[in-house]
Amino acid sequence: MKLELTEKDDQFSFFIRQNGVLNKIAWTDIFYVLADGNYCYLHTSTKKYVIKISMRKLADRLENLGFLRIHKSFLVQLHHIDQIDVNNNVVHILAEELPIGRAFKKALLEKVDIL
Repeated sequence: MKLELTEKDDQFSFFIRQNGVLNKIAWTDIFYVLADGNYCYLHTSTKKYVIKISMRKLADRLENLGFLRIHKSFLVQLHHIDQIDVNNNVVHILAEELPIGRAFKKALLEKVDIL
């Protein structure tokens, strides 16, 4: 499984190789990423994709595209966040509760627009 980043009409998309087929995914369709060892699971509203890449490498590639690491195992698309529970240190995306790590909480709160 290989991840390739391409640019077309100012839209970034990914081609993920799975079983000899390249699947195109727009980066805006990715809600969050879960890391498990050397694999990352890209969660969209309809499907979950598995790629072999470390969270650090993927985070480096996605940081300029609106993604932020909120935990050692989670990377989120900021505009897909539905709710941030500061007291319980969780982020709500889709119907999921994702943990906020202590080391990442300050950066998250600095990135979101709070009134």
